[in-house]
Amino acid sequence: DEDEDEDDEEALEEEHEEKEVEVKETDASVGKQLTLEEKQRNQQERVSERLSRMKEMQNIIAMSYTGTSRVEDAAGVYEGDIMQGIKNGKGVMKFRNGDIYTGQWKENMMNGEGTMVYSNGEKYHGEWIKDRRNGLGSHIF
Repeated sequence: DEDEDEDDEEALEEEHEEKEVEVKETDASVGKQLTLEEKQRNQQERVSERLSRMKEMQNIIAMSYTGTSRVEDAAGVYEGDIMQGIKNGKGVMKFRNGDIYTGQWKENMMNGEGTMVYSNGEKYHGEWIKDRRNGLGSHIF
């Protein structure tokens, strides 16, 4: 009987040790998965921070830039003269709604002689002051 009891105890101990090993391996693999997820999350955060810093640097450069450039903003895409980061001089603005303005700019606004081709096919050519048609001009429907 004692031999049987010892054999049963040894078998139970071996079974317990196997389970313990399985648990440790599972815990270790879960730990590695969490570590991998954390690494991925940290990497994504670093990439986001770098992109944010790059955009800030682009804005700083754009604010001090004078010359001809292409600028995209909430209104659309502008290609033309820039003075200290501001639309000034001649340029073309392709608005997100499909309108296209070609002409003079002053302090980020359509100002001077210019032509707006509207997305519906209408066209206005004439004088502009502070983004508004003003003075002589022709509107073709």
